[in-house]
Amino acid sequence: MNTSTILKNLKSISDASGQDFLELSTNFPILVGELNNIKREDGQVTDNANIARFENIKKDLNAILKKQEKKIEQNKEIAVNFRNRNIELVNSFSSRMEVLKSMNSLIQKIKDESSEMELISLNAMVVSIKSGKEGQAFSYITSNLKQLSLRLIAQSDALIANEQSITENIEILQAAIEDVERISDKTTHASTGDNSDIAQVLDGILASLNKMFEHAAEVRQPILKAMECIQMQDIIRQSLDDVILTVSKIQDSSKSNDNANIDDQLDQACFDLQLSDISIRLLENINNKLIASIEVFKANRDRINFILSAVEDMRQKFIKTSLQDSSRSTSLQACINKTSDEFSKFIASFKSYQTAQEQVLDKSNIIQNSVQRIQLCFSDFFPIINNLTYVAIAQRIEVARNANINSIKSTVEYMSDLITQTDHNVQEAQDLLQDFIDNSTKQIKNFSVEAEADRKIFAAINKSKTDFINSLGKLKKNFITMVENFKVYSDDFFTSYHAIEDSIENLEVLSTRLKNEQTALNNIQEKTLEVKASLMQKKGVSEWTIRNDLFNNFIHQFTVVSDKLTAGNVTGIDIEEGVEAGDITFF
Repeated sequence: MNTSTILKNLKSISDASGQDFLELSTNFPILVGELNNIKREDGQVTDNANIARFENIKKDLNAILKKQEKKIEQNKEIAVNFRNRNIELVNSFSSRMEVLKSMNSLIQKIKDESSEMELISLNAMVVSIKSGKEGQAFSYITSNLKQLSLRLIAQSDALIANEQSITENIEILQAAIEDVERISDKTTHASTGDNSDIAQVLDGILASLNKMFEHAAEVRQPILKAMECIQMQDIIRQSLDDVILTVSKIQDSSKSNDNANIDDQLDQACFDLQLSDISIRLLENINNKLIASIEVFKANRDRINFILSAVEDMRQKFIKTSLQDSSRSTSLQACINKTSDEFSKFIASFKSYQTAQEQVLDKSNIIQNSVQRIQLCFSDFFPIINNLTYVAIAQRIEVARNANINSIKSTVEYMSDLITQTDHNVQEAQDLLQDFIDNSTKQIKNFSVEAEADRKIFAAINKSKTDFINSLGKLKKNFITMVENFKVYSDDFFTSYHAIEDSIENLEVLSTRLKNEQTALNNIQEKTLEVKASLMQKKGVSEWTIRNDLFNNFIHQFTVVSDKLTAGNVTGIDIEEGVEAGDITFF
């Protein structure tokens, strides 16, 4: 191999090493920069973007739960108000029950009086029939009395039936209100669960993350140590430039001048020997520095890889625990589902309450309809009583006119009294009914208006349930997405780290190539020794000293003291001291 090939290879090595060291100088700061985001140099982890995202989940969840707790307390107050209103309604109807009882008693009296009138009319008819032709007029009057009495009895039965319907519906209403009260009481004292388990789970997640990132940050020191491998890059590069310069001064075997005088040829041979020896030693020195740089990285690589692997195991375990084990009662998803279910059950009690309240309103309307039917029944009483009054007058006139039926005068008088008493009882029952109507209508109307307003409240409560469930669902989805995409080190971190590993492998290849160039220079040196021995034999001398100071001038062109020392040790020339090896000197 001639020197031109060696020079070409050395320049290629120099360029490649420059590129590899540039890659190292670019990628190591990326690693350190990301580690600063994981954990600052002062030891704080609070600026970590990953932890911040999970802390935001906790913050948002706490806000949702606080809003939920406030809504629950408001709903419990609503339930109390509902209960008080229902109690007011049932108390109102309960107080009216005495009115219905009094009215029922009066209606029963009316029926009894009507039955008695019917019986009396039958007796009167018997007397009138016995009186023969003289009793026909009275018999006709008494027949009308009998028919009116029967109509009065039928009307009384209708009133009693309607009154019983009202009583039964009031009892049903009371039972419905009792159901509402039970639901209201259950809602008021309902437990919506303890949300502290969610807080504990989130605190556990954040503790795991902090521990993980604490461990992840431990890779900083071995990486900083590994970075020391780039500290020799300038010396290696400059030393390679010096080697290239030195090799370029060695005469290529293909360009040797055999016609030159023997003294010049001996000078050239000795100079080439010294230059090749300097180059070999310099290359060895460079390779040692390169290997030392590589070993600095390798010495820390195992520790780096161990930490990266351990952190990845922790990351995988965190993901598995958070996602695959989501059915565990201690997982965040399970806690969120539990909270959603408990709140849904709480809101469901309001749905039951709404249904029960509608039943109360329905029964109230049925009672109101029954009352209206009784009112219509009472309106039918008065024509009958008016007709009875006319019949009673006709009876008295006929008894007074007809001596044949004078014996039943007292019966007729009693009949008149019964009609008067019945009229009085109907009037009193109607007054009681009107009192019942006035109070119940007002109460039911108010209840209906409030029930209509309640529907809006129930709609708002159901919306709050939907909003709460949706918010929790969105939060759970965000959590799952964050866990699925969770990374301790970014893709850029691993890309840079693998690029560093590739650069180190490239430097190992360059080290082998440097050794190959040393071997090539050793071959040139051996051939040059053969040429020198042949020339000295021709000259007839056993030793030779270079006559010009070419080499002495050349040695002072080196820029690195350590290289100059190497050159000086070979040539025997004294090199100025005063600067430590490895430092750069400018000329």
